[in-house]
Amino acid sequence: MIALTAAIFALAGSMVLAALRLRTETDIRYGRSYLHVTPAFRLYVFLHGFVALLPFPLQLFWAKETSTLISTSPWVVAVATPLFVNKLVRLQGLDLSQATGLFNRFRINVSTWIHEVLIDWENSAMHRFIEPFAKDMGVEEARILMSLHLPIHLSSEKEAAVRAALLDARTVERTMEIYIRMIGKHSFVALFGERLKEKKLAPTPLFDGPPPDDFERRRQAREKSPDPILLVARN
Repeated sequence: MIALTAAIFALAGSMVLAALRLRTETDIRYGRSYLHVTPAFRLYVFLHGFVALLPFPLQLFWAKETSTLISTSPWVVAVATPLFVNKLVRLQGLDLSQATGLFNRFRINVSTWIHEVLIDWENSAMHRFIEPFAKDMGVEEARILMSLHLPIHLSSEKEAAVRAALLDARTVERTMEIYIRMIGKHSFVALFGERLKEKKLAPTPLFDGPPPDDFERRRQAREKSPDPILLVARN
């Protein structure tokens, strides 16, 4: 029972450390890399937890004299394993001394593939999040609005970096993404949420005419139908 409890603790600890590392990983120029909890994000975190469980089955197969630490003190393993796994496994590869041969190439290929999958899911989630805010808004309007509403607690260096990144953006979606990654989702929603709400609640003009195609269809129908005035005159 103690070993099972320690294993669950190691699983949870390793997953928490992996999630924190992903959420705090930042790009030097564009801010945090992972803001959305995507399926790829969850799978990556789960695999970290699974790896932390691997030492515990050893006590079932190894003799006690060769696995004394695991048999007598599973809590030591439960604390040490998540730290070791998160130190060993990195998003860009294993944090080991340079390996050679096939293992090193395999390590690079796998870590690169994992990184690409995580970024792909993240970018897709970011696009879906930004899309309703970016509709009917120009890049210059968004850039000016965000530049005027930067948090007051930013240091002068961070503020200059944010302004420079916003100026480099060429689309409204990219501008909003930079603001979210460098400032945060809550600040972004607080800034643009009311504008989005106003757009959704905007009244429809009362005397809007029918669409051109509908108008043309009605005109042709009137030409084909007999004139009621002529029918009355004939009768």
